[in-house]
Amino acid sequence: MPIAKSDLLISSEPLYKRLAQTLEDRIRSGQIAAGQRLPPHRELAYKLGVAVGSVARAYSVLANEGLVSGEVGRGTIVQDLGQTQRIGLTLDASRIDMRLVIPPPIEDPELLSALGPKTLNGLARSWQRLSLNNFPETSGQEQHRQAAAQWCTARGVAATPGTSIMTYGSQDAMLATILGLTKPSEPILCEEFTAAALRNLATTLGRKLIPVEMDDQGVIPEALADAAKRYAARLIIVFPSLQTPTARRMSSARRAAIAAVVEEAELLLFENSGYGALVDLPADDFSRYLPERCISVQALSNVTLPGLRCATLHAPPRLLPRIVAVLHSVSIALSTVVAEIASTWILSGLAERVLAANRAVLRRRHAIIAEYFPDVALRTPLGSPYIWLPYPDGTADDLVQAASVRGVGVIPSDRFSVASMSKVNAIRVAISTPPNDELVSRGLDILRELVGHD
Repeated sequence: MPIAKSDLLISSEPLYKRLAQTLEDRIRSGQIAAGQRLPPHRELAYKLGVAVGSVARAYSVLANEGLVSGEVGRGTIVQDLGQTQRIGLTLDASRIDMRLVIPPPIEDPELLSALGPKTLNGLARSWQRLSLNNFPETSGQEQHRQAAAQWCTARGVAATPGTSIMTYGSQDAMLATILGLTKPSEPILCEEFTAAALRNLATTLGRKLIPVEMDDQGVIPEALADAAKRYAARLIIVFPSLQTPTARRMSSARRAAIAAVVEEAELLLFENSGYGALVDLPADDFSRYLPERCISVQALSNVTLPGLRCATLHAPPRLLPRIVAVLHSVSIALSTVVAEIASTWILSGLAERVLAANRAVLRRRHAIIAEYFPDVALRTPLGSPYIWLPYPDGTADDLVQAASVRGVGVIPSDRFSVASMSKVNAIRVAISTPPNDELVSRGLDILRELVGHD
């Protein structure tokens, strides 16, 4: 495919648009034939003396026009114009979807049977006890609170049945905490990169998130003290067990330092464990440092099966009634059936078996990360279902578009940035989501080529 930089000097349009137009003209004229493979991004960028991001964005334009498609293992292939149609990039991205983080698929048939048929049989036997003829109590039945406390305690939370309830996932818990413990005009402190779900929730509730500067362990104590004083905030929401989206993990020493600031500033702290239970390290939780100021949430859906929309919430006795009151207003209560299934899994040890199985898969996939991105593997806790991949050449959007053309879906850093302008140029890559290790390897191989890691 003979092309030179002089071919691109045809207008004042951005370089990537000029490159896309040049390639489109040659495809439509037949100079580049259907089925032909376009050069890899870095190869063409080097030949033309342009940024890799410019080539990536040009290929994305062609993909959006249906002129090329990403084929795993083959690269960017020119389509037959007689069969192409205008398609979105999401069709390519769905081939190896590494965007939404979900637990890995269960591989053990015996475990699958225990989670499905055996659980349902047990549910039938306990049908009378569930009292389905009445609305459930918002705080749940006694055995459900016991199960919630057991799950929390195993994760390092200082919980009892009297301080523990079940909710419809961590988002439900965050919503109730924000509405129950803050006023509409109050800002909420959070990590400068945080879960997209929290950003969306704050927008829905009309709350302003204030980003607090982070380092490789999460929130910096001095930055938190400054923000608490400057904005007169009362609540901070953090993901310290496995930070979303950067996969950083807060040490006990850092937790103690943060706790001291929270006490001094008279803040409340909401700890969302996120995917932290998947990281096979000694459990720790802010509730042990801040027994009167910490609300702690453990999402079972994140670490067992995503279809089980359930989380456990622990809060001090003085705060729990205000949270429960909001939950009652929003949803009355968690479905008794869901609470019973979750409780059965916890009390029987089945949830721990699923967690152990997921950890084993993620440890295996961590070895795959090390093969393609050894530096990233070193700084990512073992068991993390995602990695945080810096992209120094171009923008994160460039990389996302280029990956989409090649059939890999990832998420750029700005989707998680609370500040208006992201300081970090990176993508989050979910290694737990592809159904098998081979697809994980293919996805990381493509990303390595695009990022340029050797």
